[in-house]
Amino acid sequence: MYSFNNTLYRYTFRPIRKVYNTVTPKIFRTATGNVLANIGSLPNMTNDILQGNRHLFWSDLKRFFFNTTLGGLGLIDVSTKAKIYSHPQSFGYTLVKWGMPEGSFFMLPIKGPSTTTGATGEIADYFMYPIKYIDLNPKSFNYLVWGLVAMDETNRDLPVQDMVSKDAIDPYIALRSAYMQNDAYNIRFIKHDGQIPETQEFKRQKTPEYKGSTI
Repeated sequence: MYSFNNTLYRYTFRPIRKVYNTVTPKIFRTATGNVLANIGSLPNMTNDILQGNRHLFWSDLKRFFFNTTLGGLGLIDVSTKAKIYSHPQSFGYTLVKWGMPEGSFFMLPIKGPSTTTGATGEIADYFMYPIKYIDLNPKSFNYLVWGLVAMDETNRDLPVQDMVSKDAIDPYIALRSAYMQNDAYNIRFIKHDGQIPETQEFKRQKTPEYKGSTI
């Protein structure tokens, strides 16, 4: 599956991404990404509630409120500038929070790296995503919206995968190792409601807010 995805990325998504980034101005791509991330706050808040994570729910609620109002429906990410950071979230993490094992590394077709538990959670994530329920007229606009979603994900995910795999002796093992380490950190963060317990490693600098993935 890793080989299949690489071939698909090389001959389909990378050329499309290159054309998309060439013909669209950066301000459009940034605004599109901000709006989609703002919409993504809604399923994030749902998972926060299901996990019983009140601190993360409050953080996501503030992000959604400020970006929707002061940020013009999410066009501008004012929350990050105000140090109200986003954090990773999914129904897979909800399952892990309540005792399901993290699972093994698992490559999804097209979507890429995940775990067996994360892949199971993708089903619920799909039905939580508000854009799924948008029904525009004419119907062709629906395909345009989903195309923008796909391009935004490609612009975010492909550079990270390329960075991790670059110059690696075995790109697959490098990607798997980086993803599982990052996933373990995210799960630890979510299990403790964003309040990472103080350990010898974190005594000098606590991290009450999530400031991005480790990759």
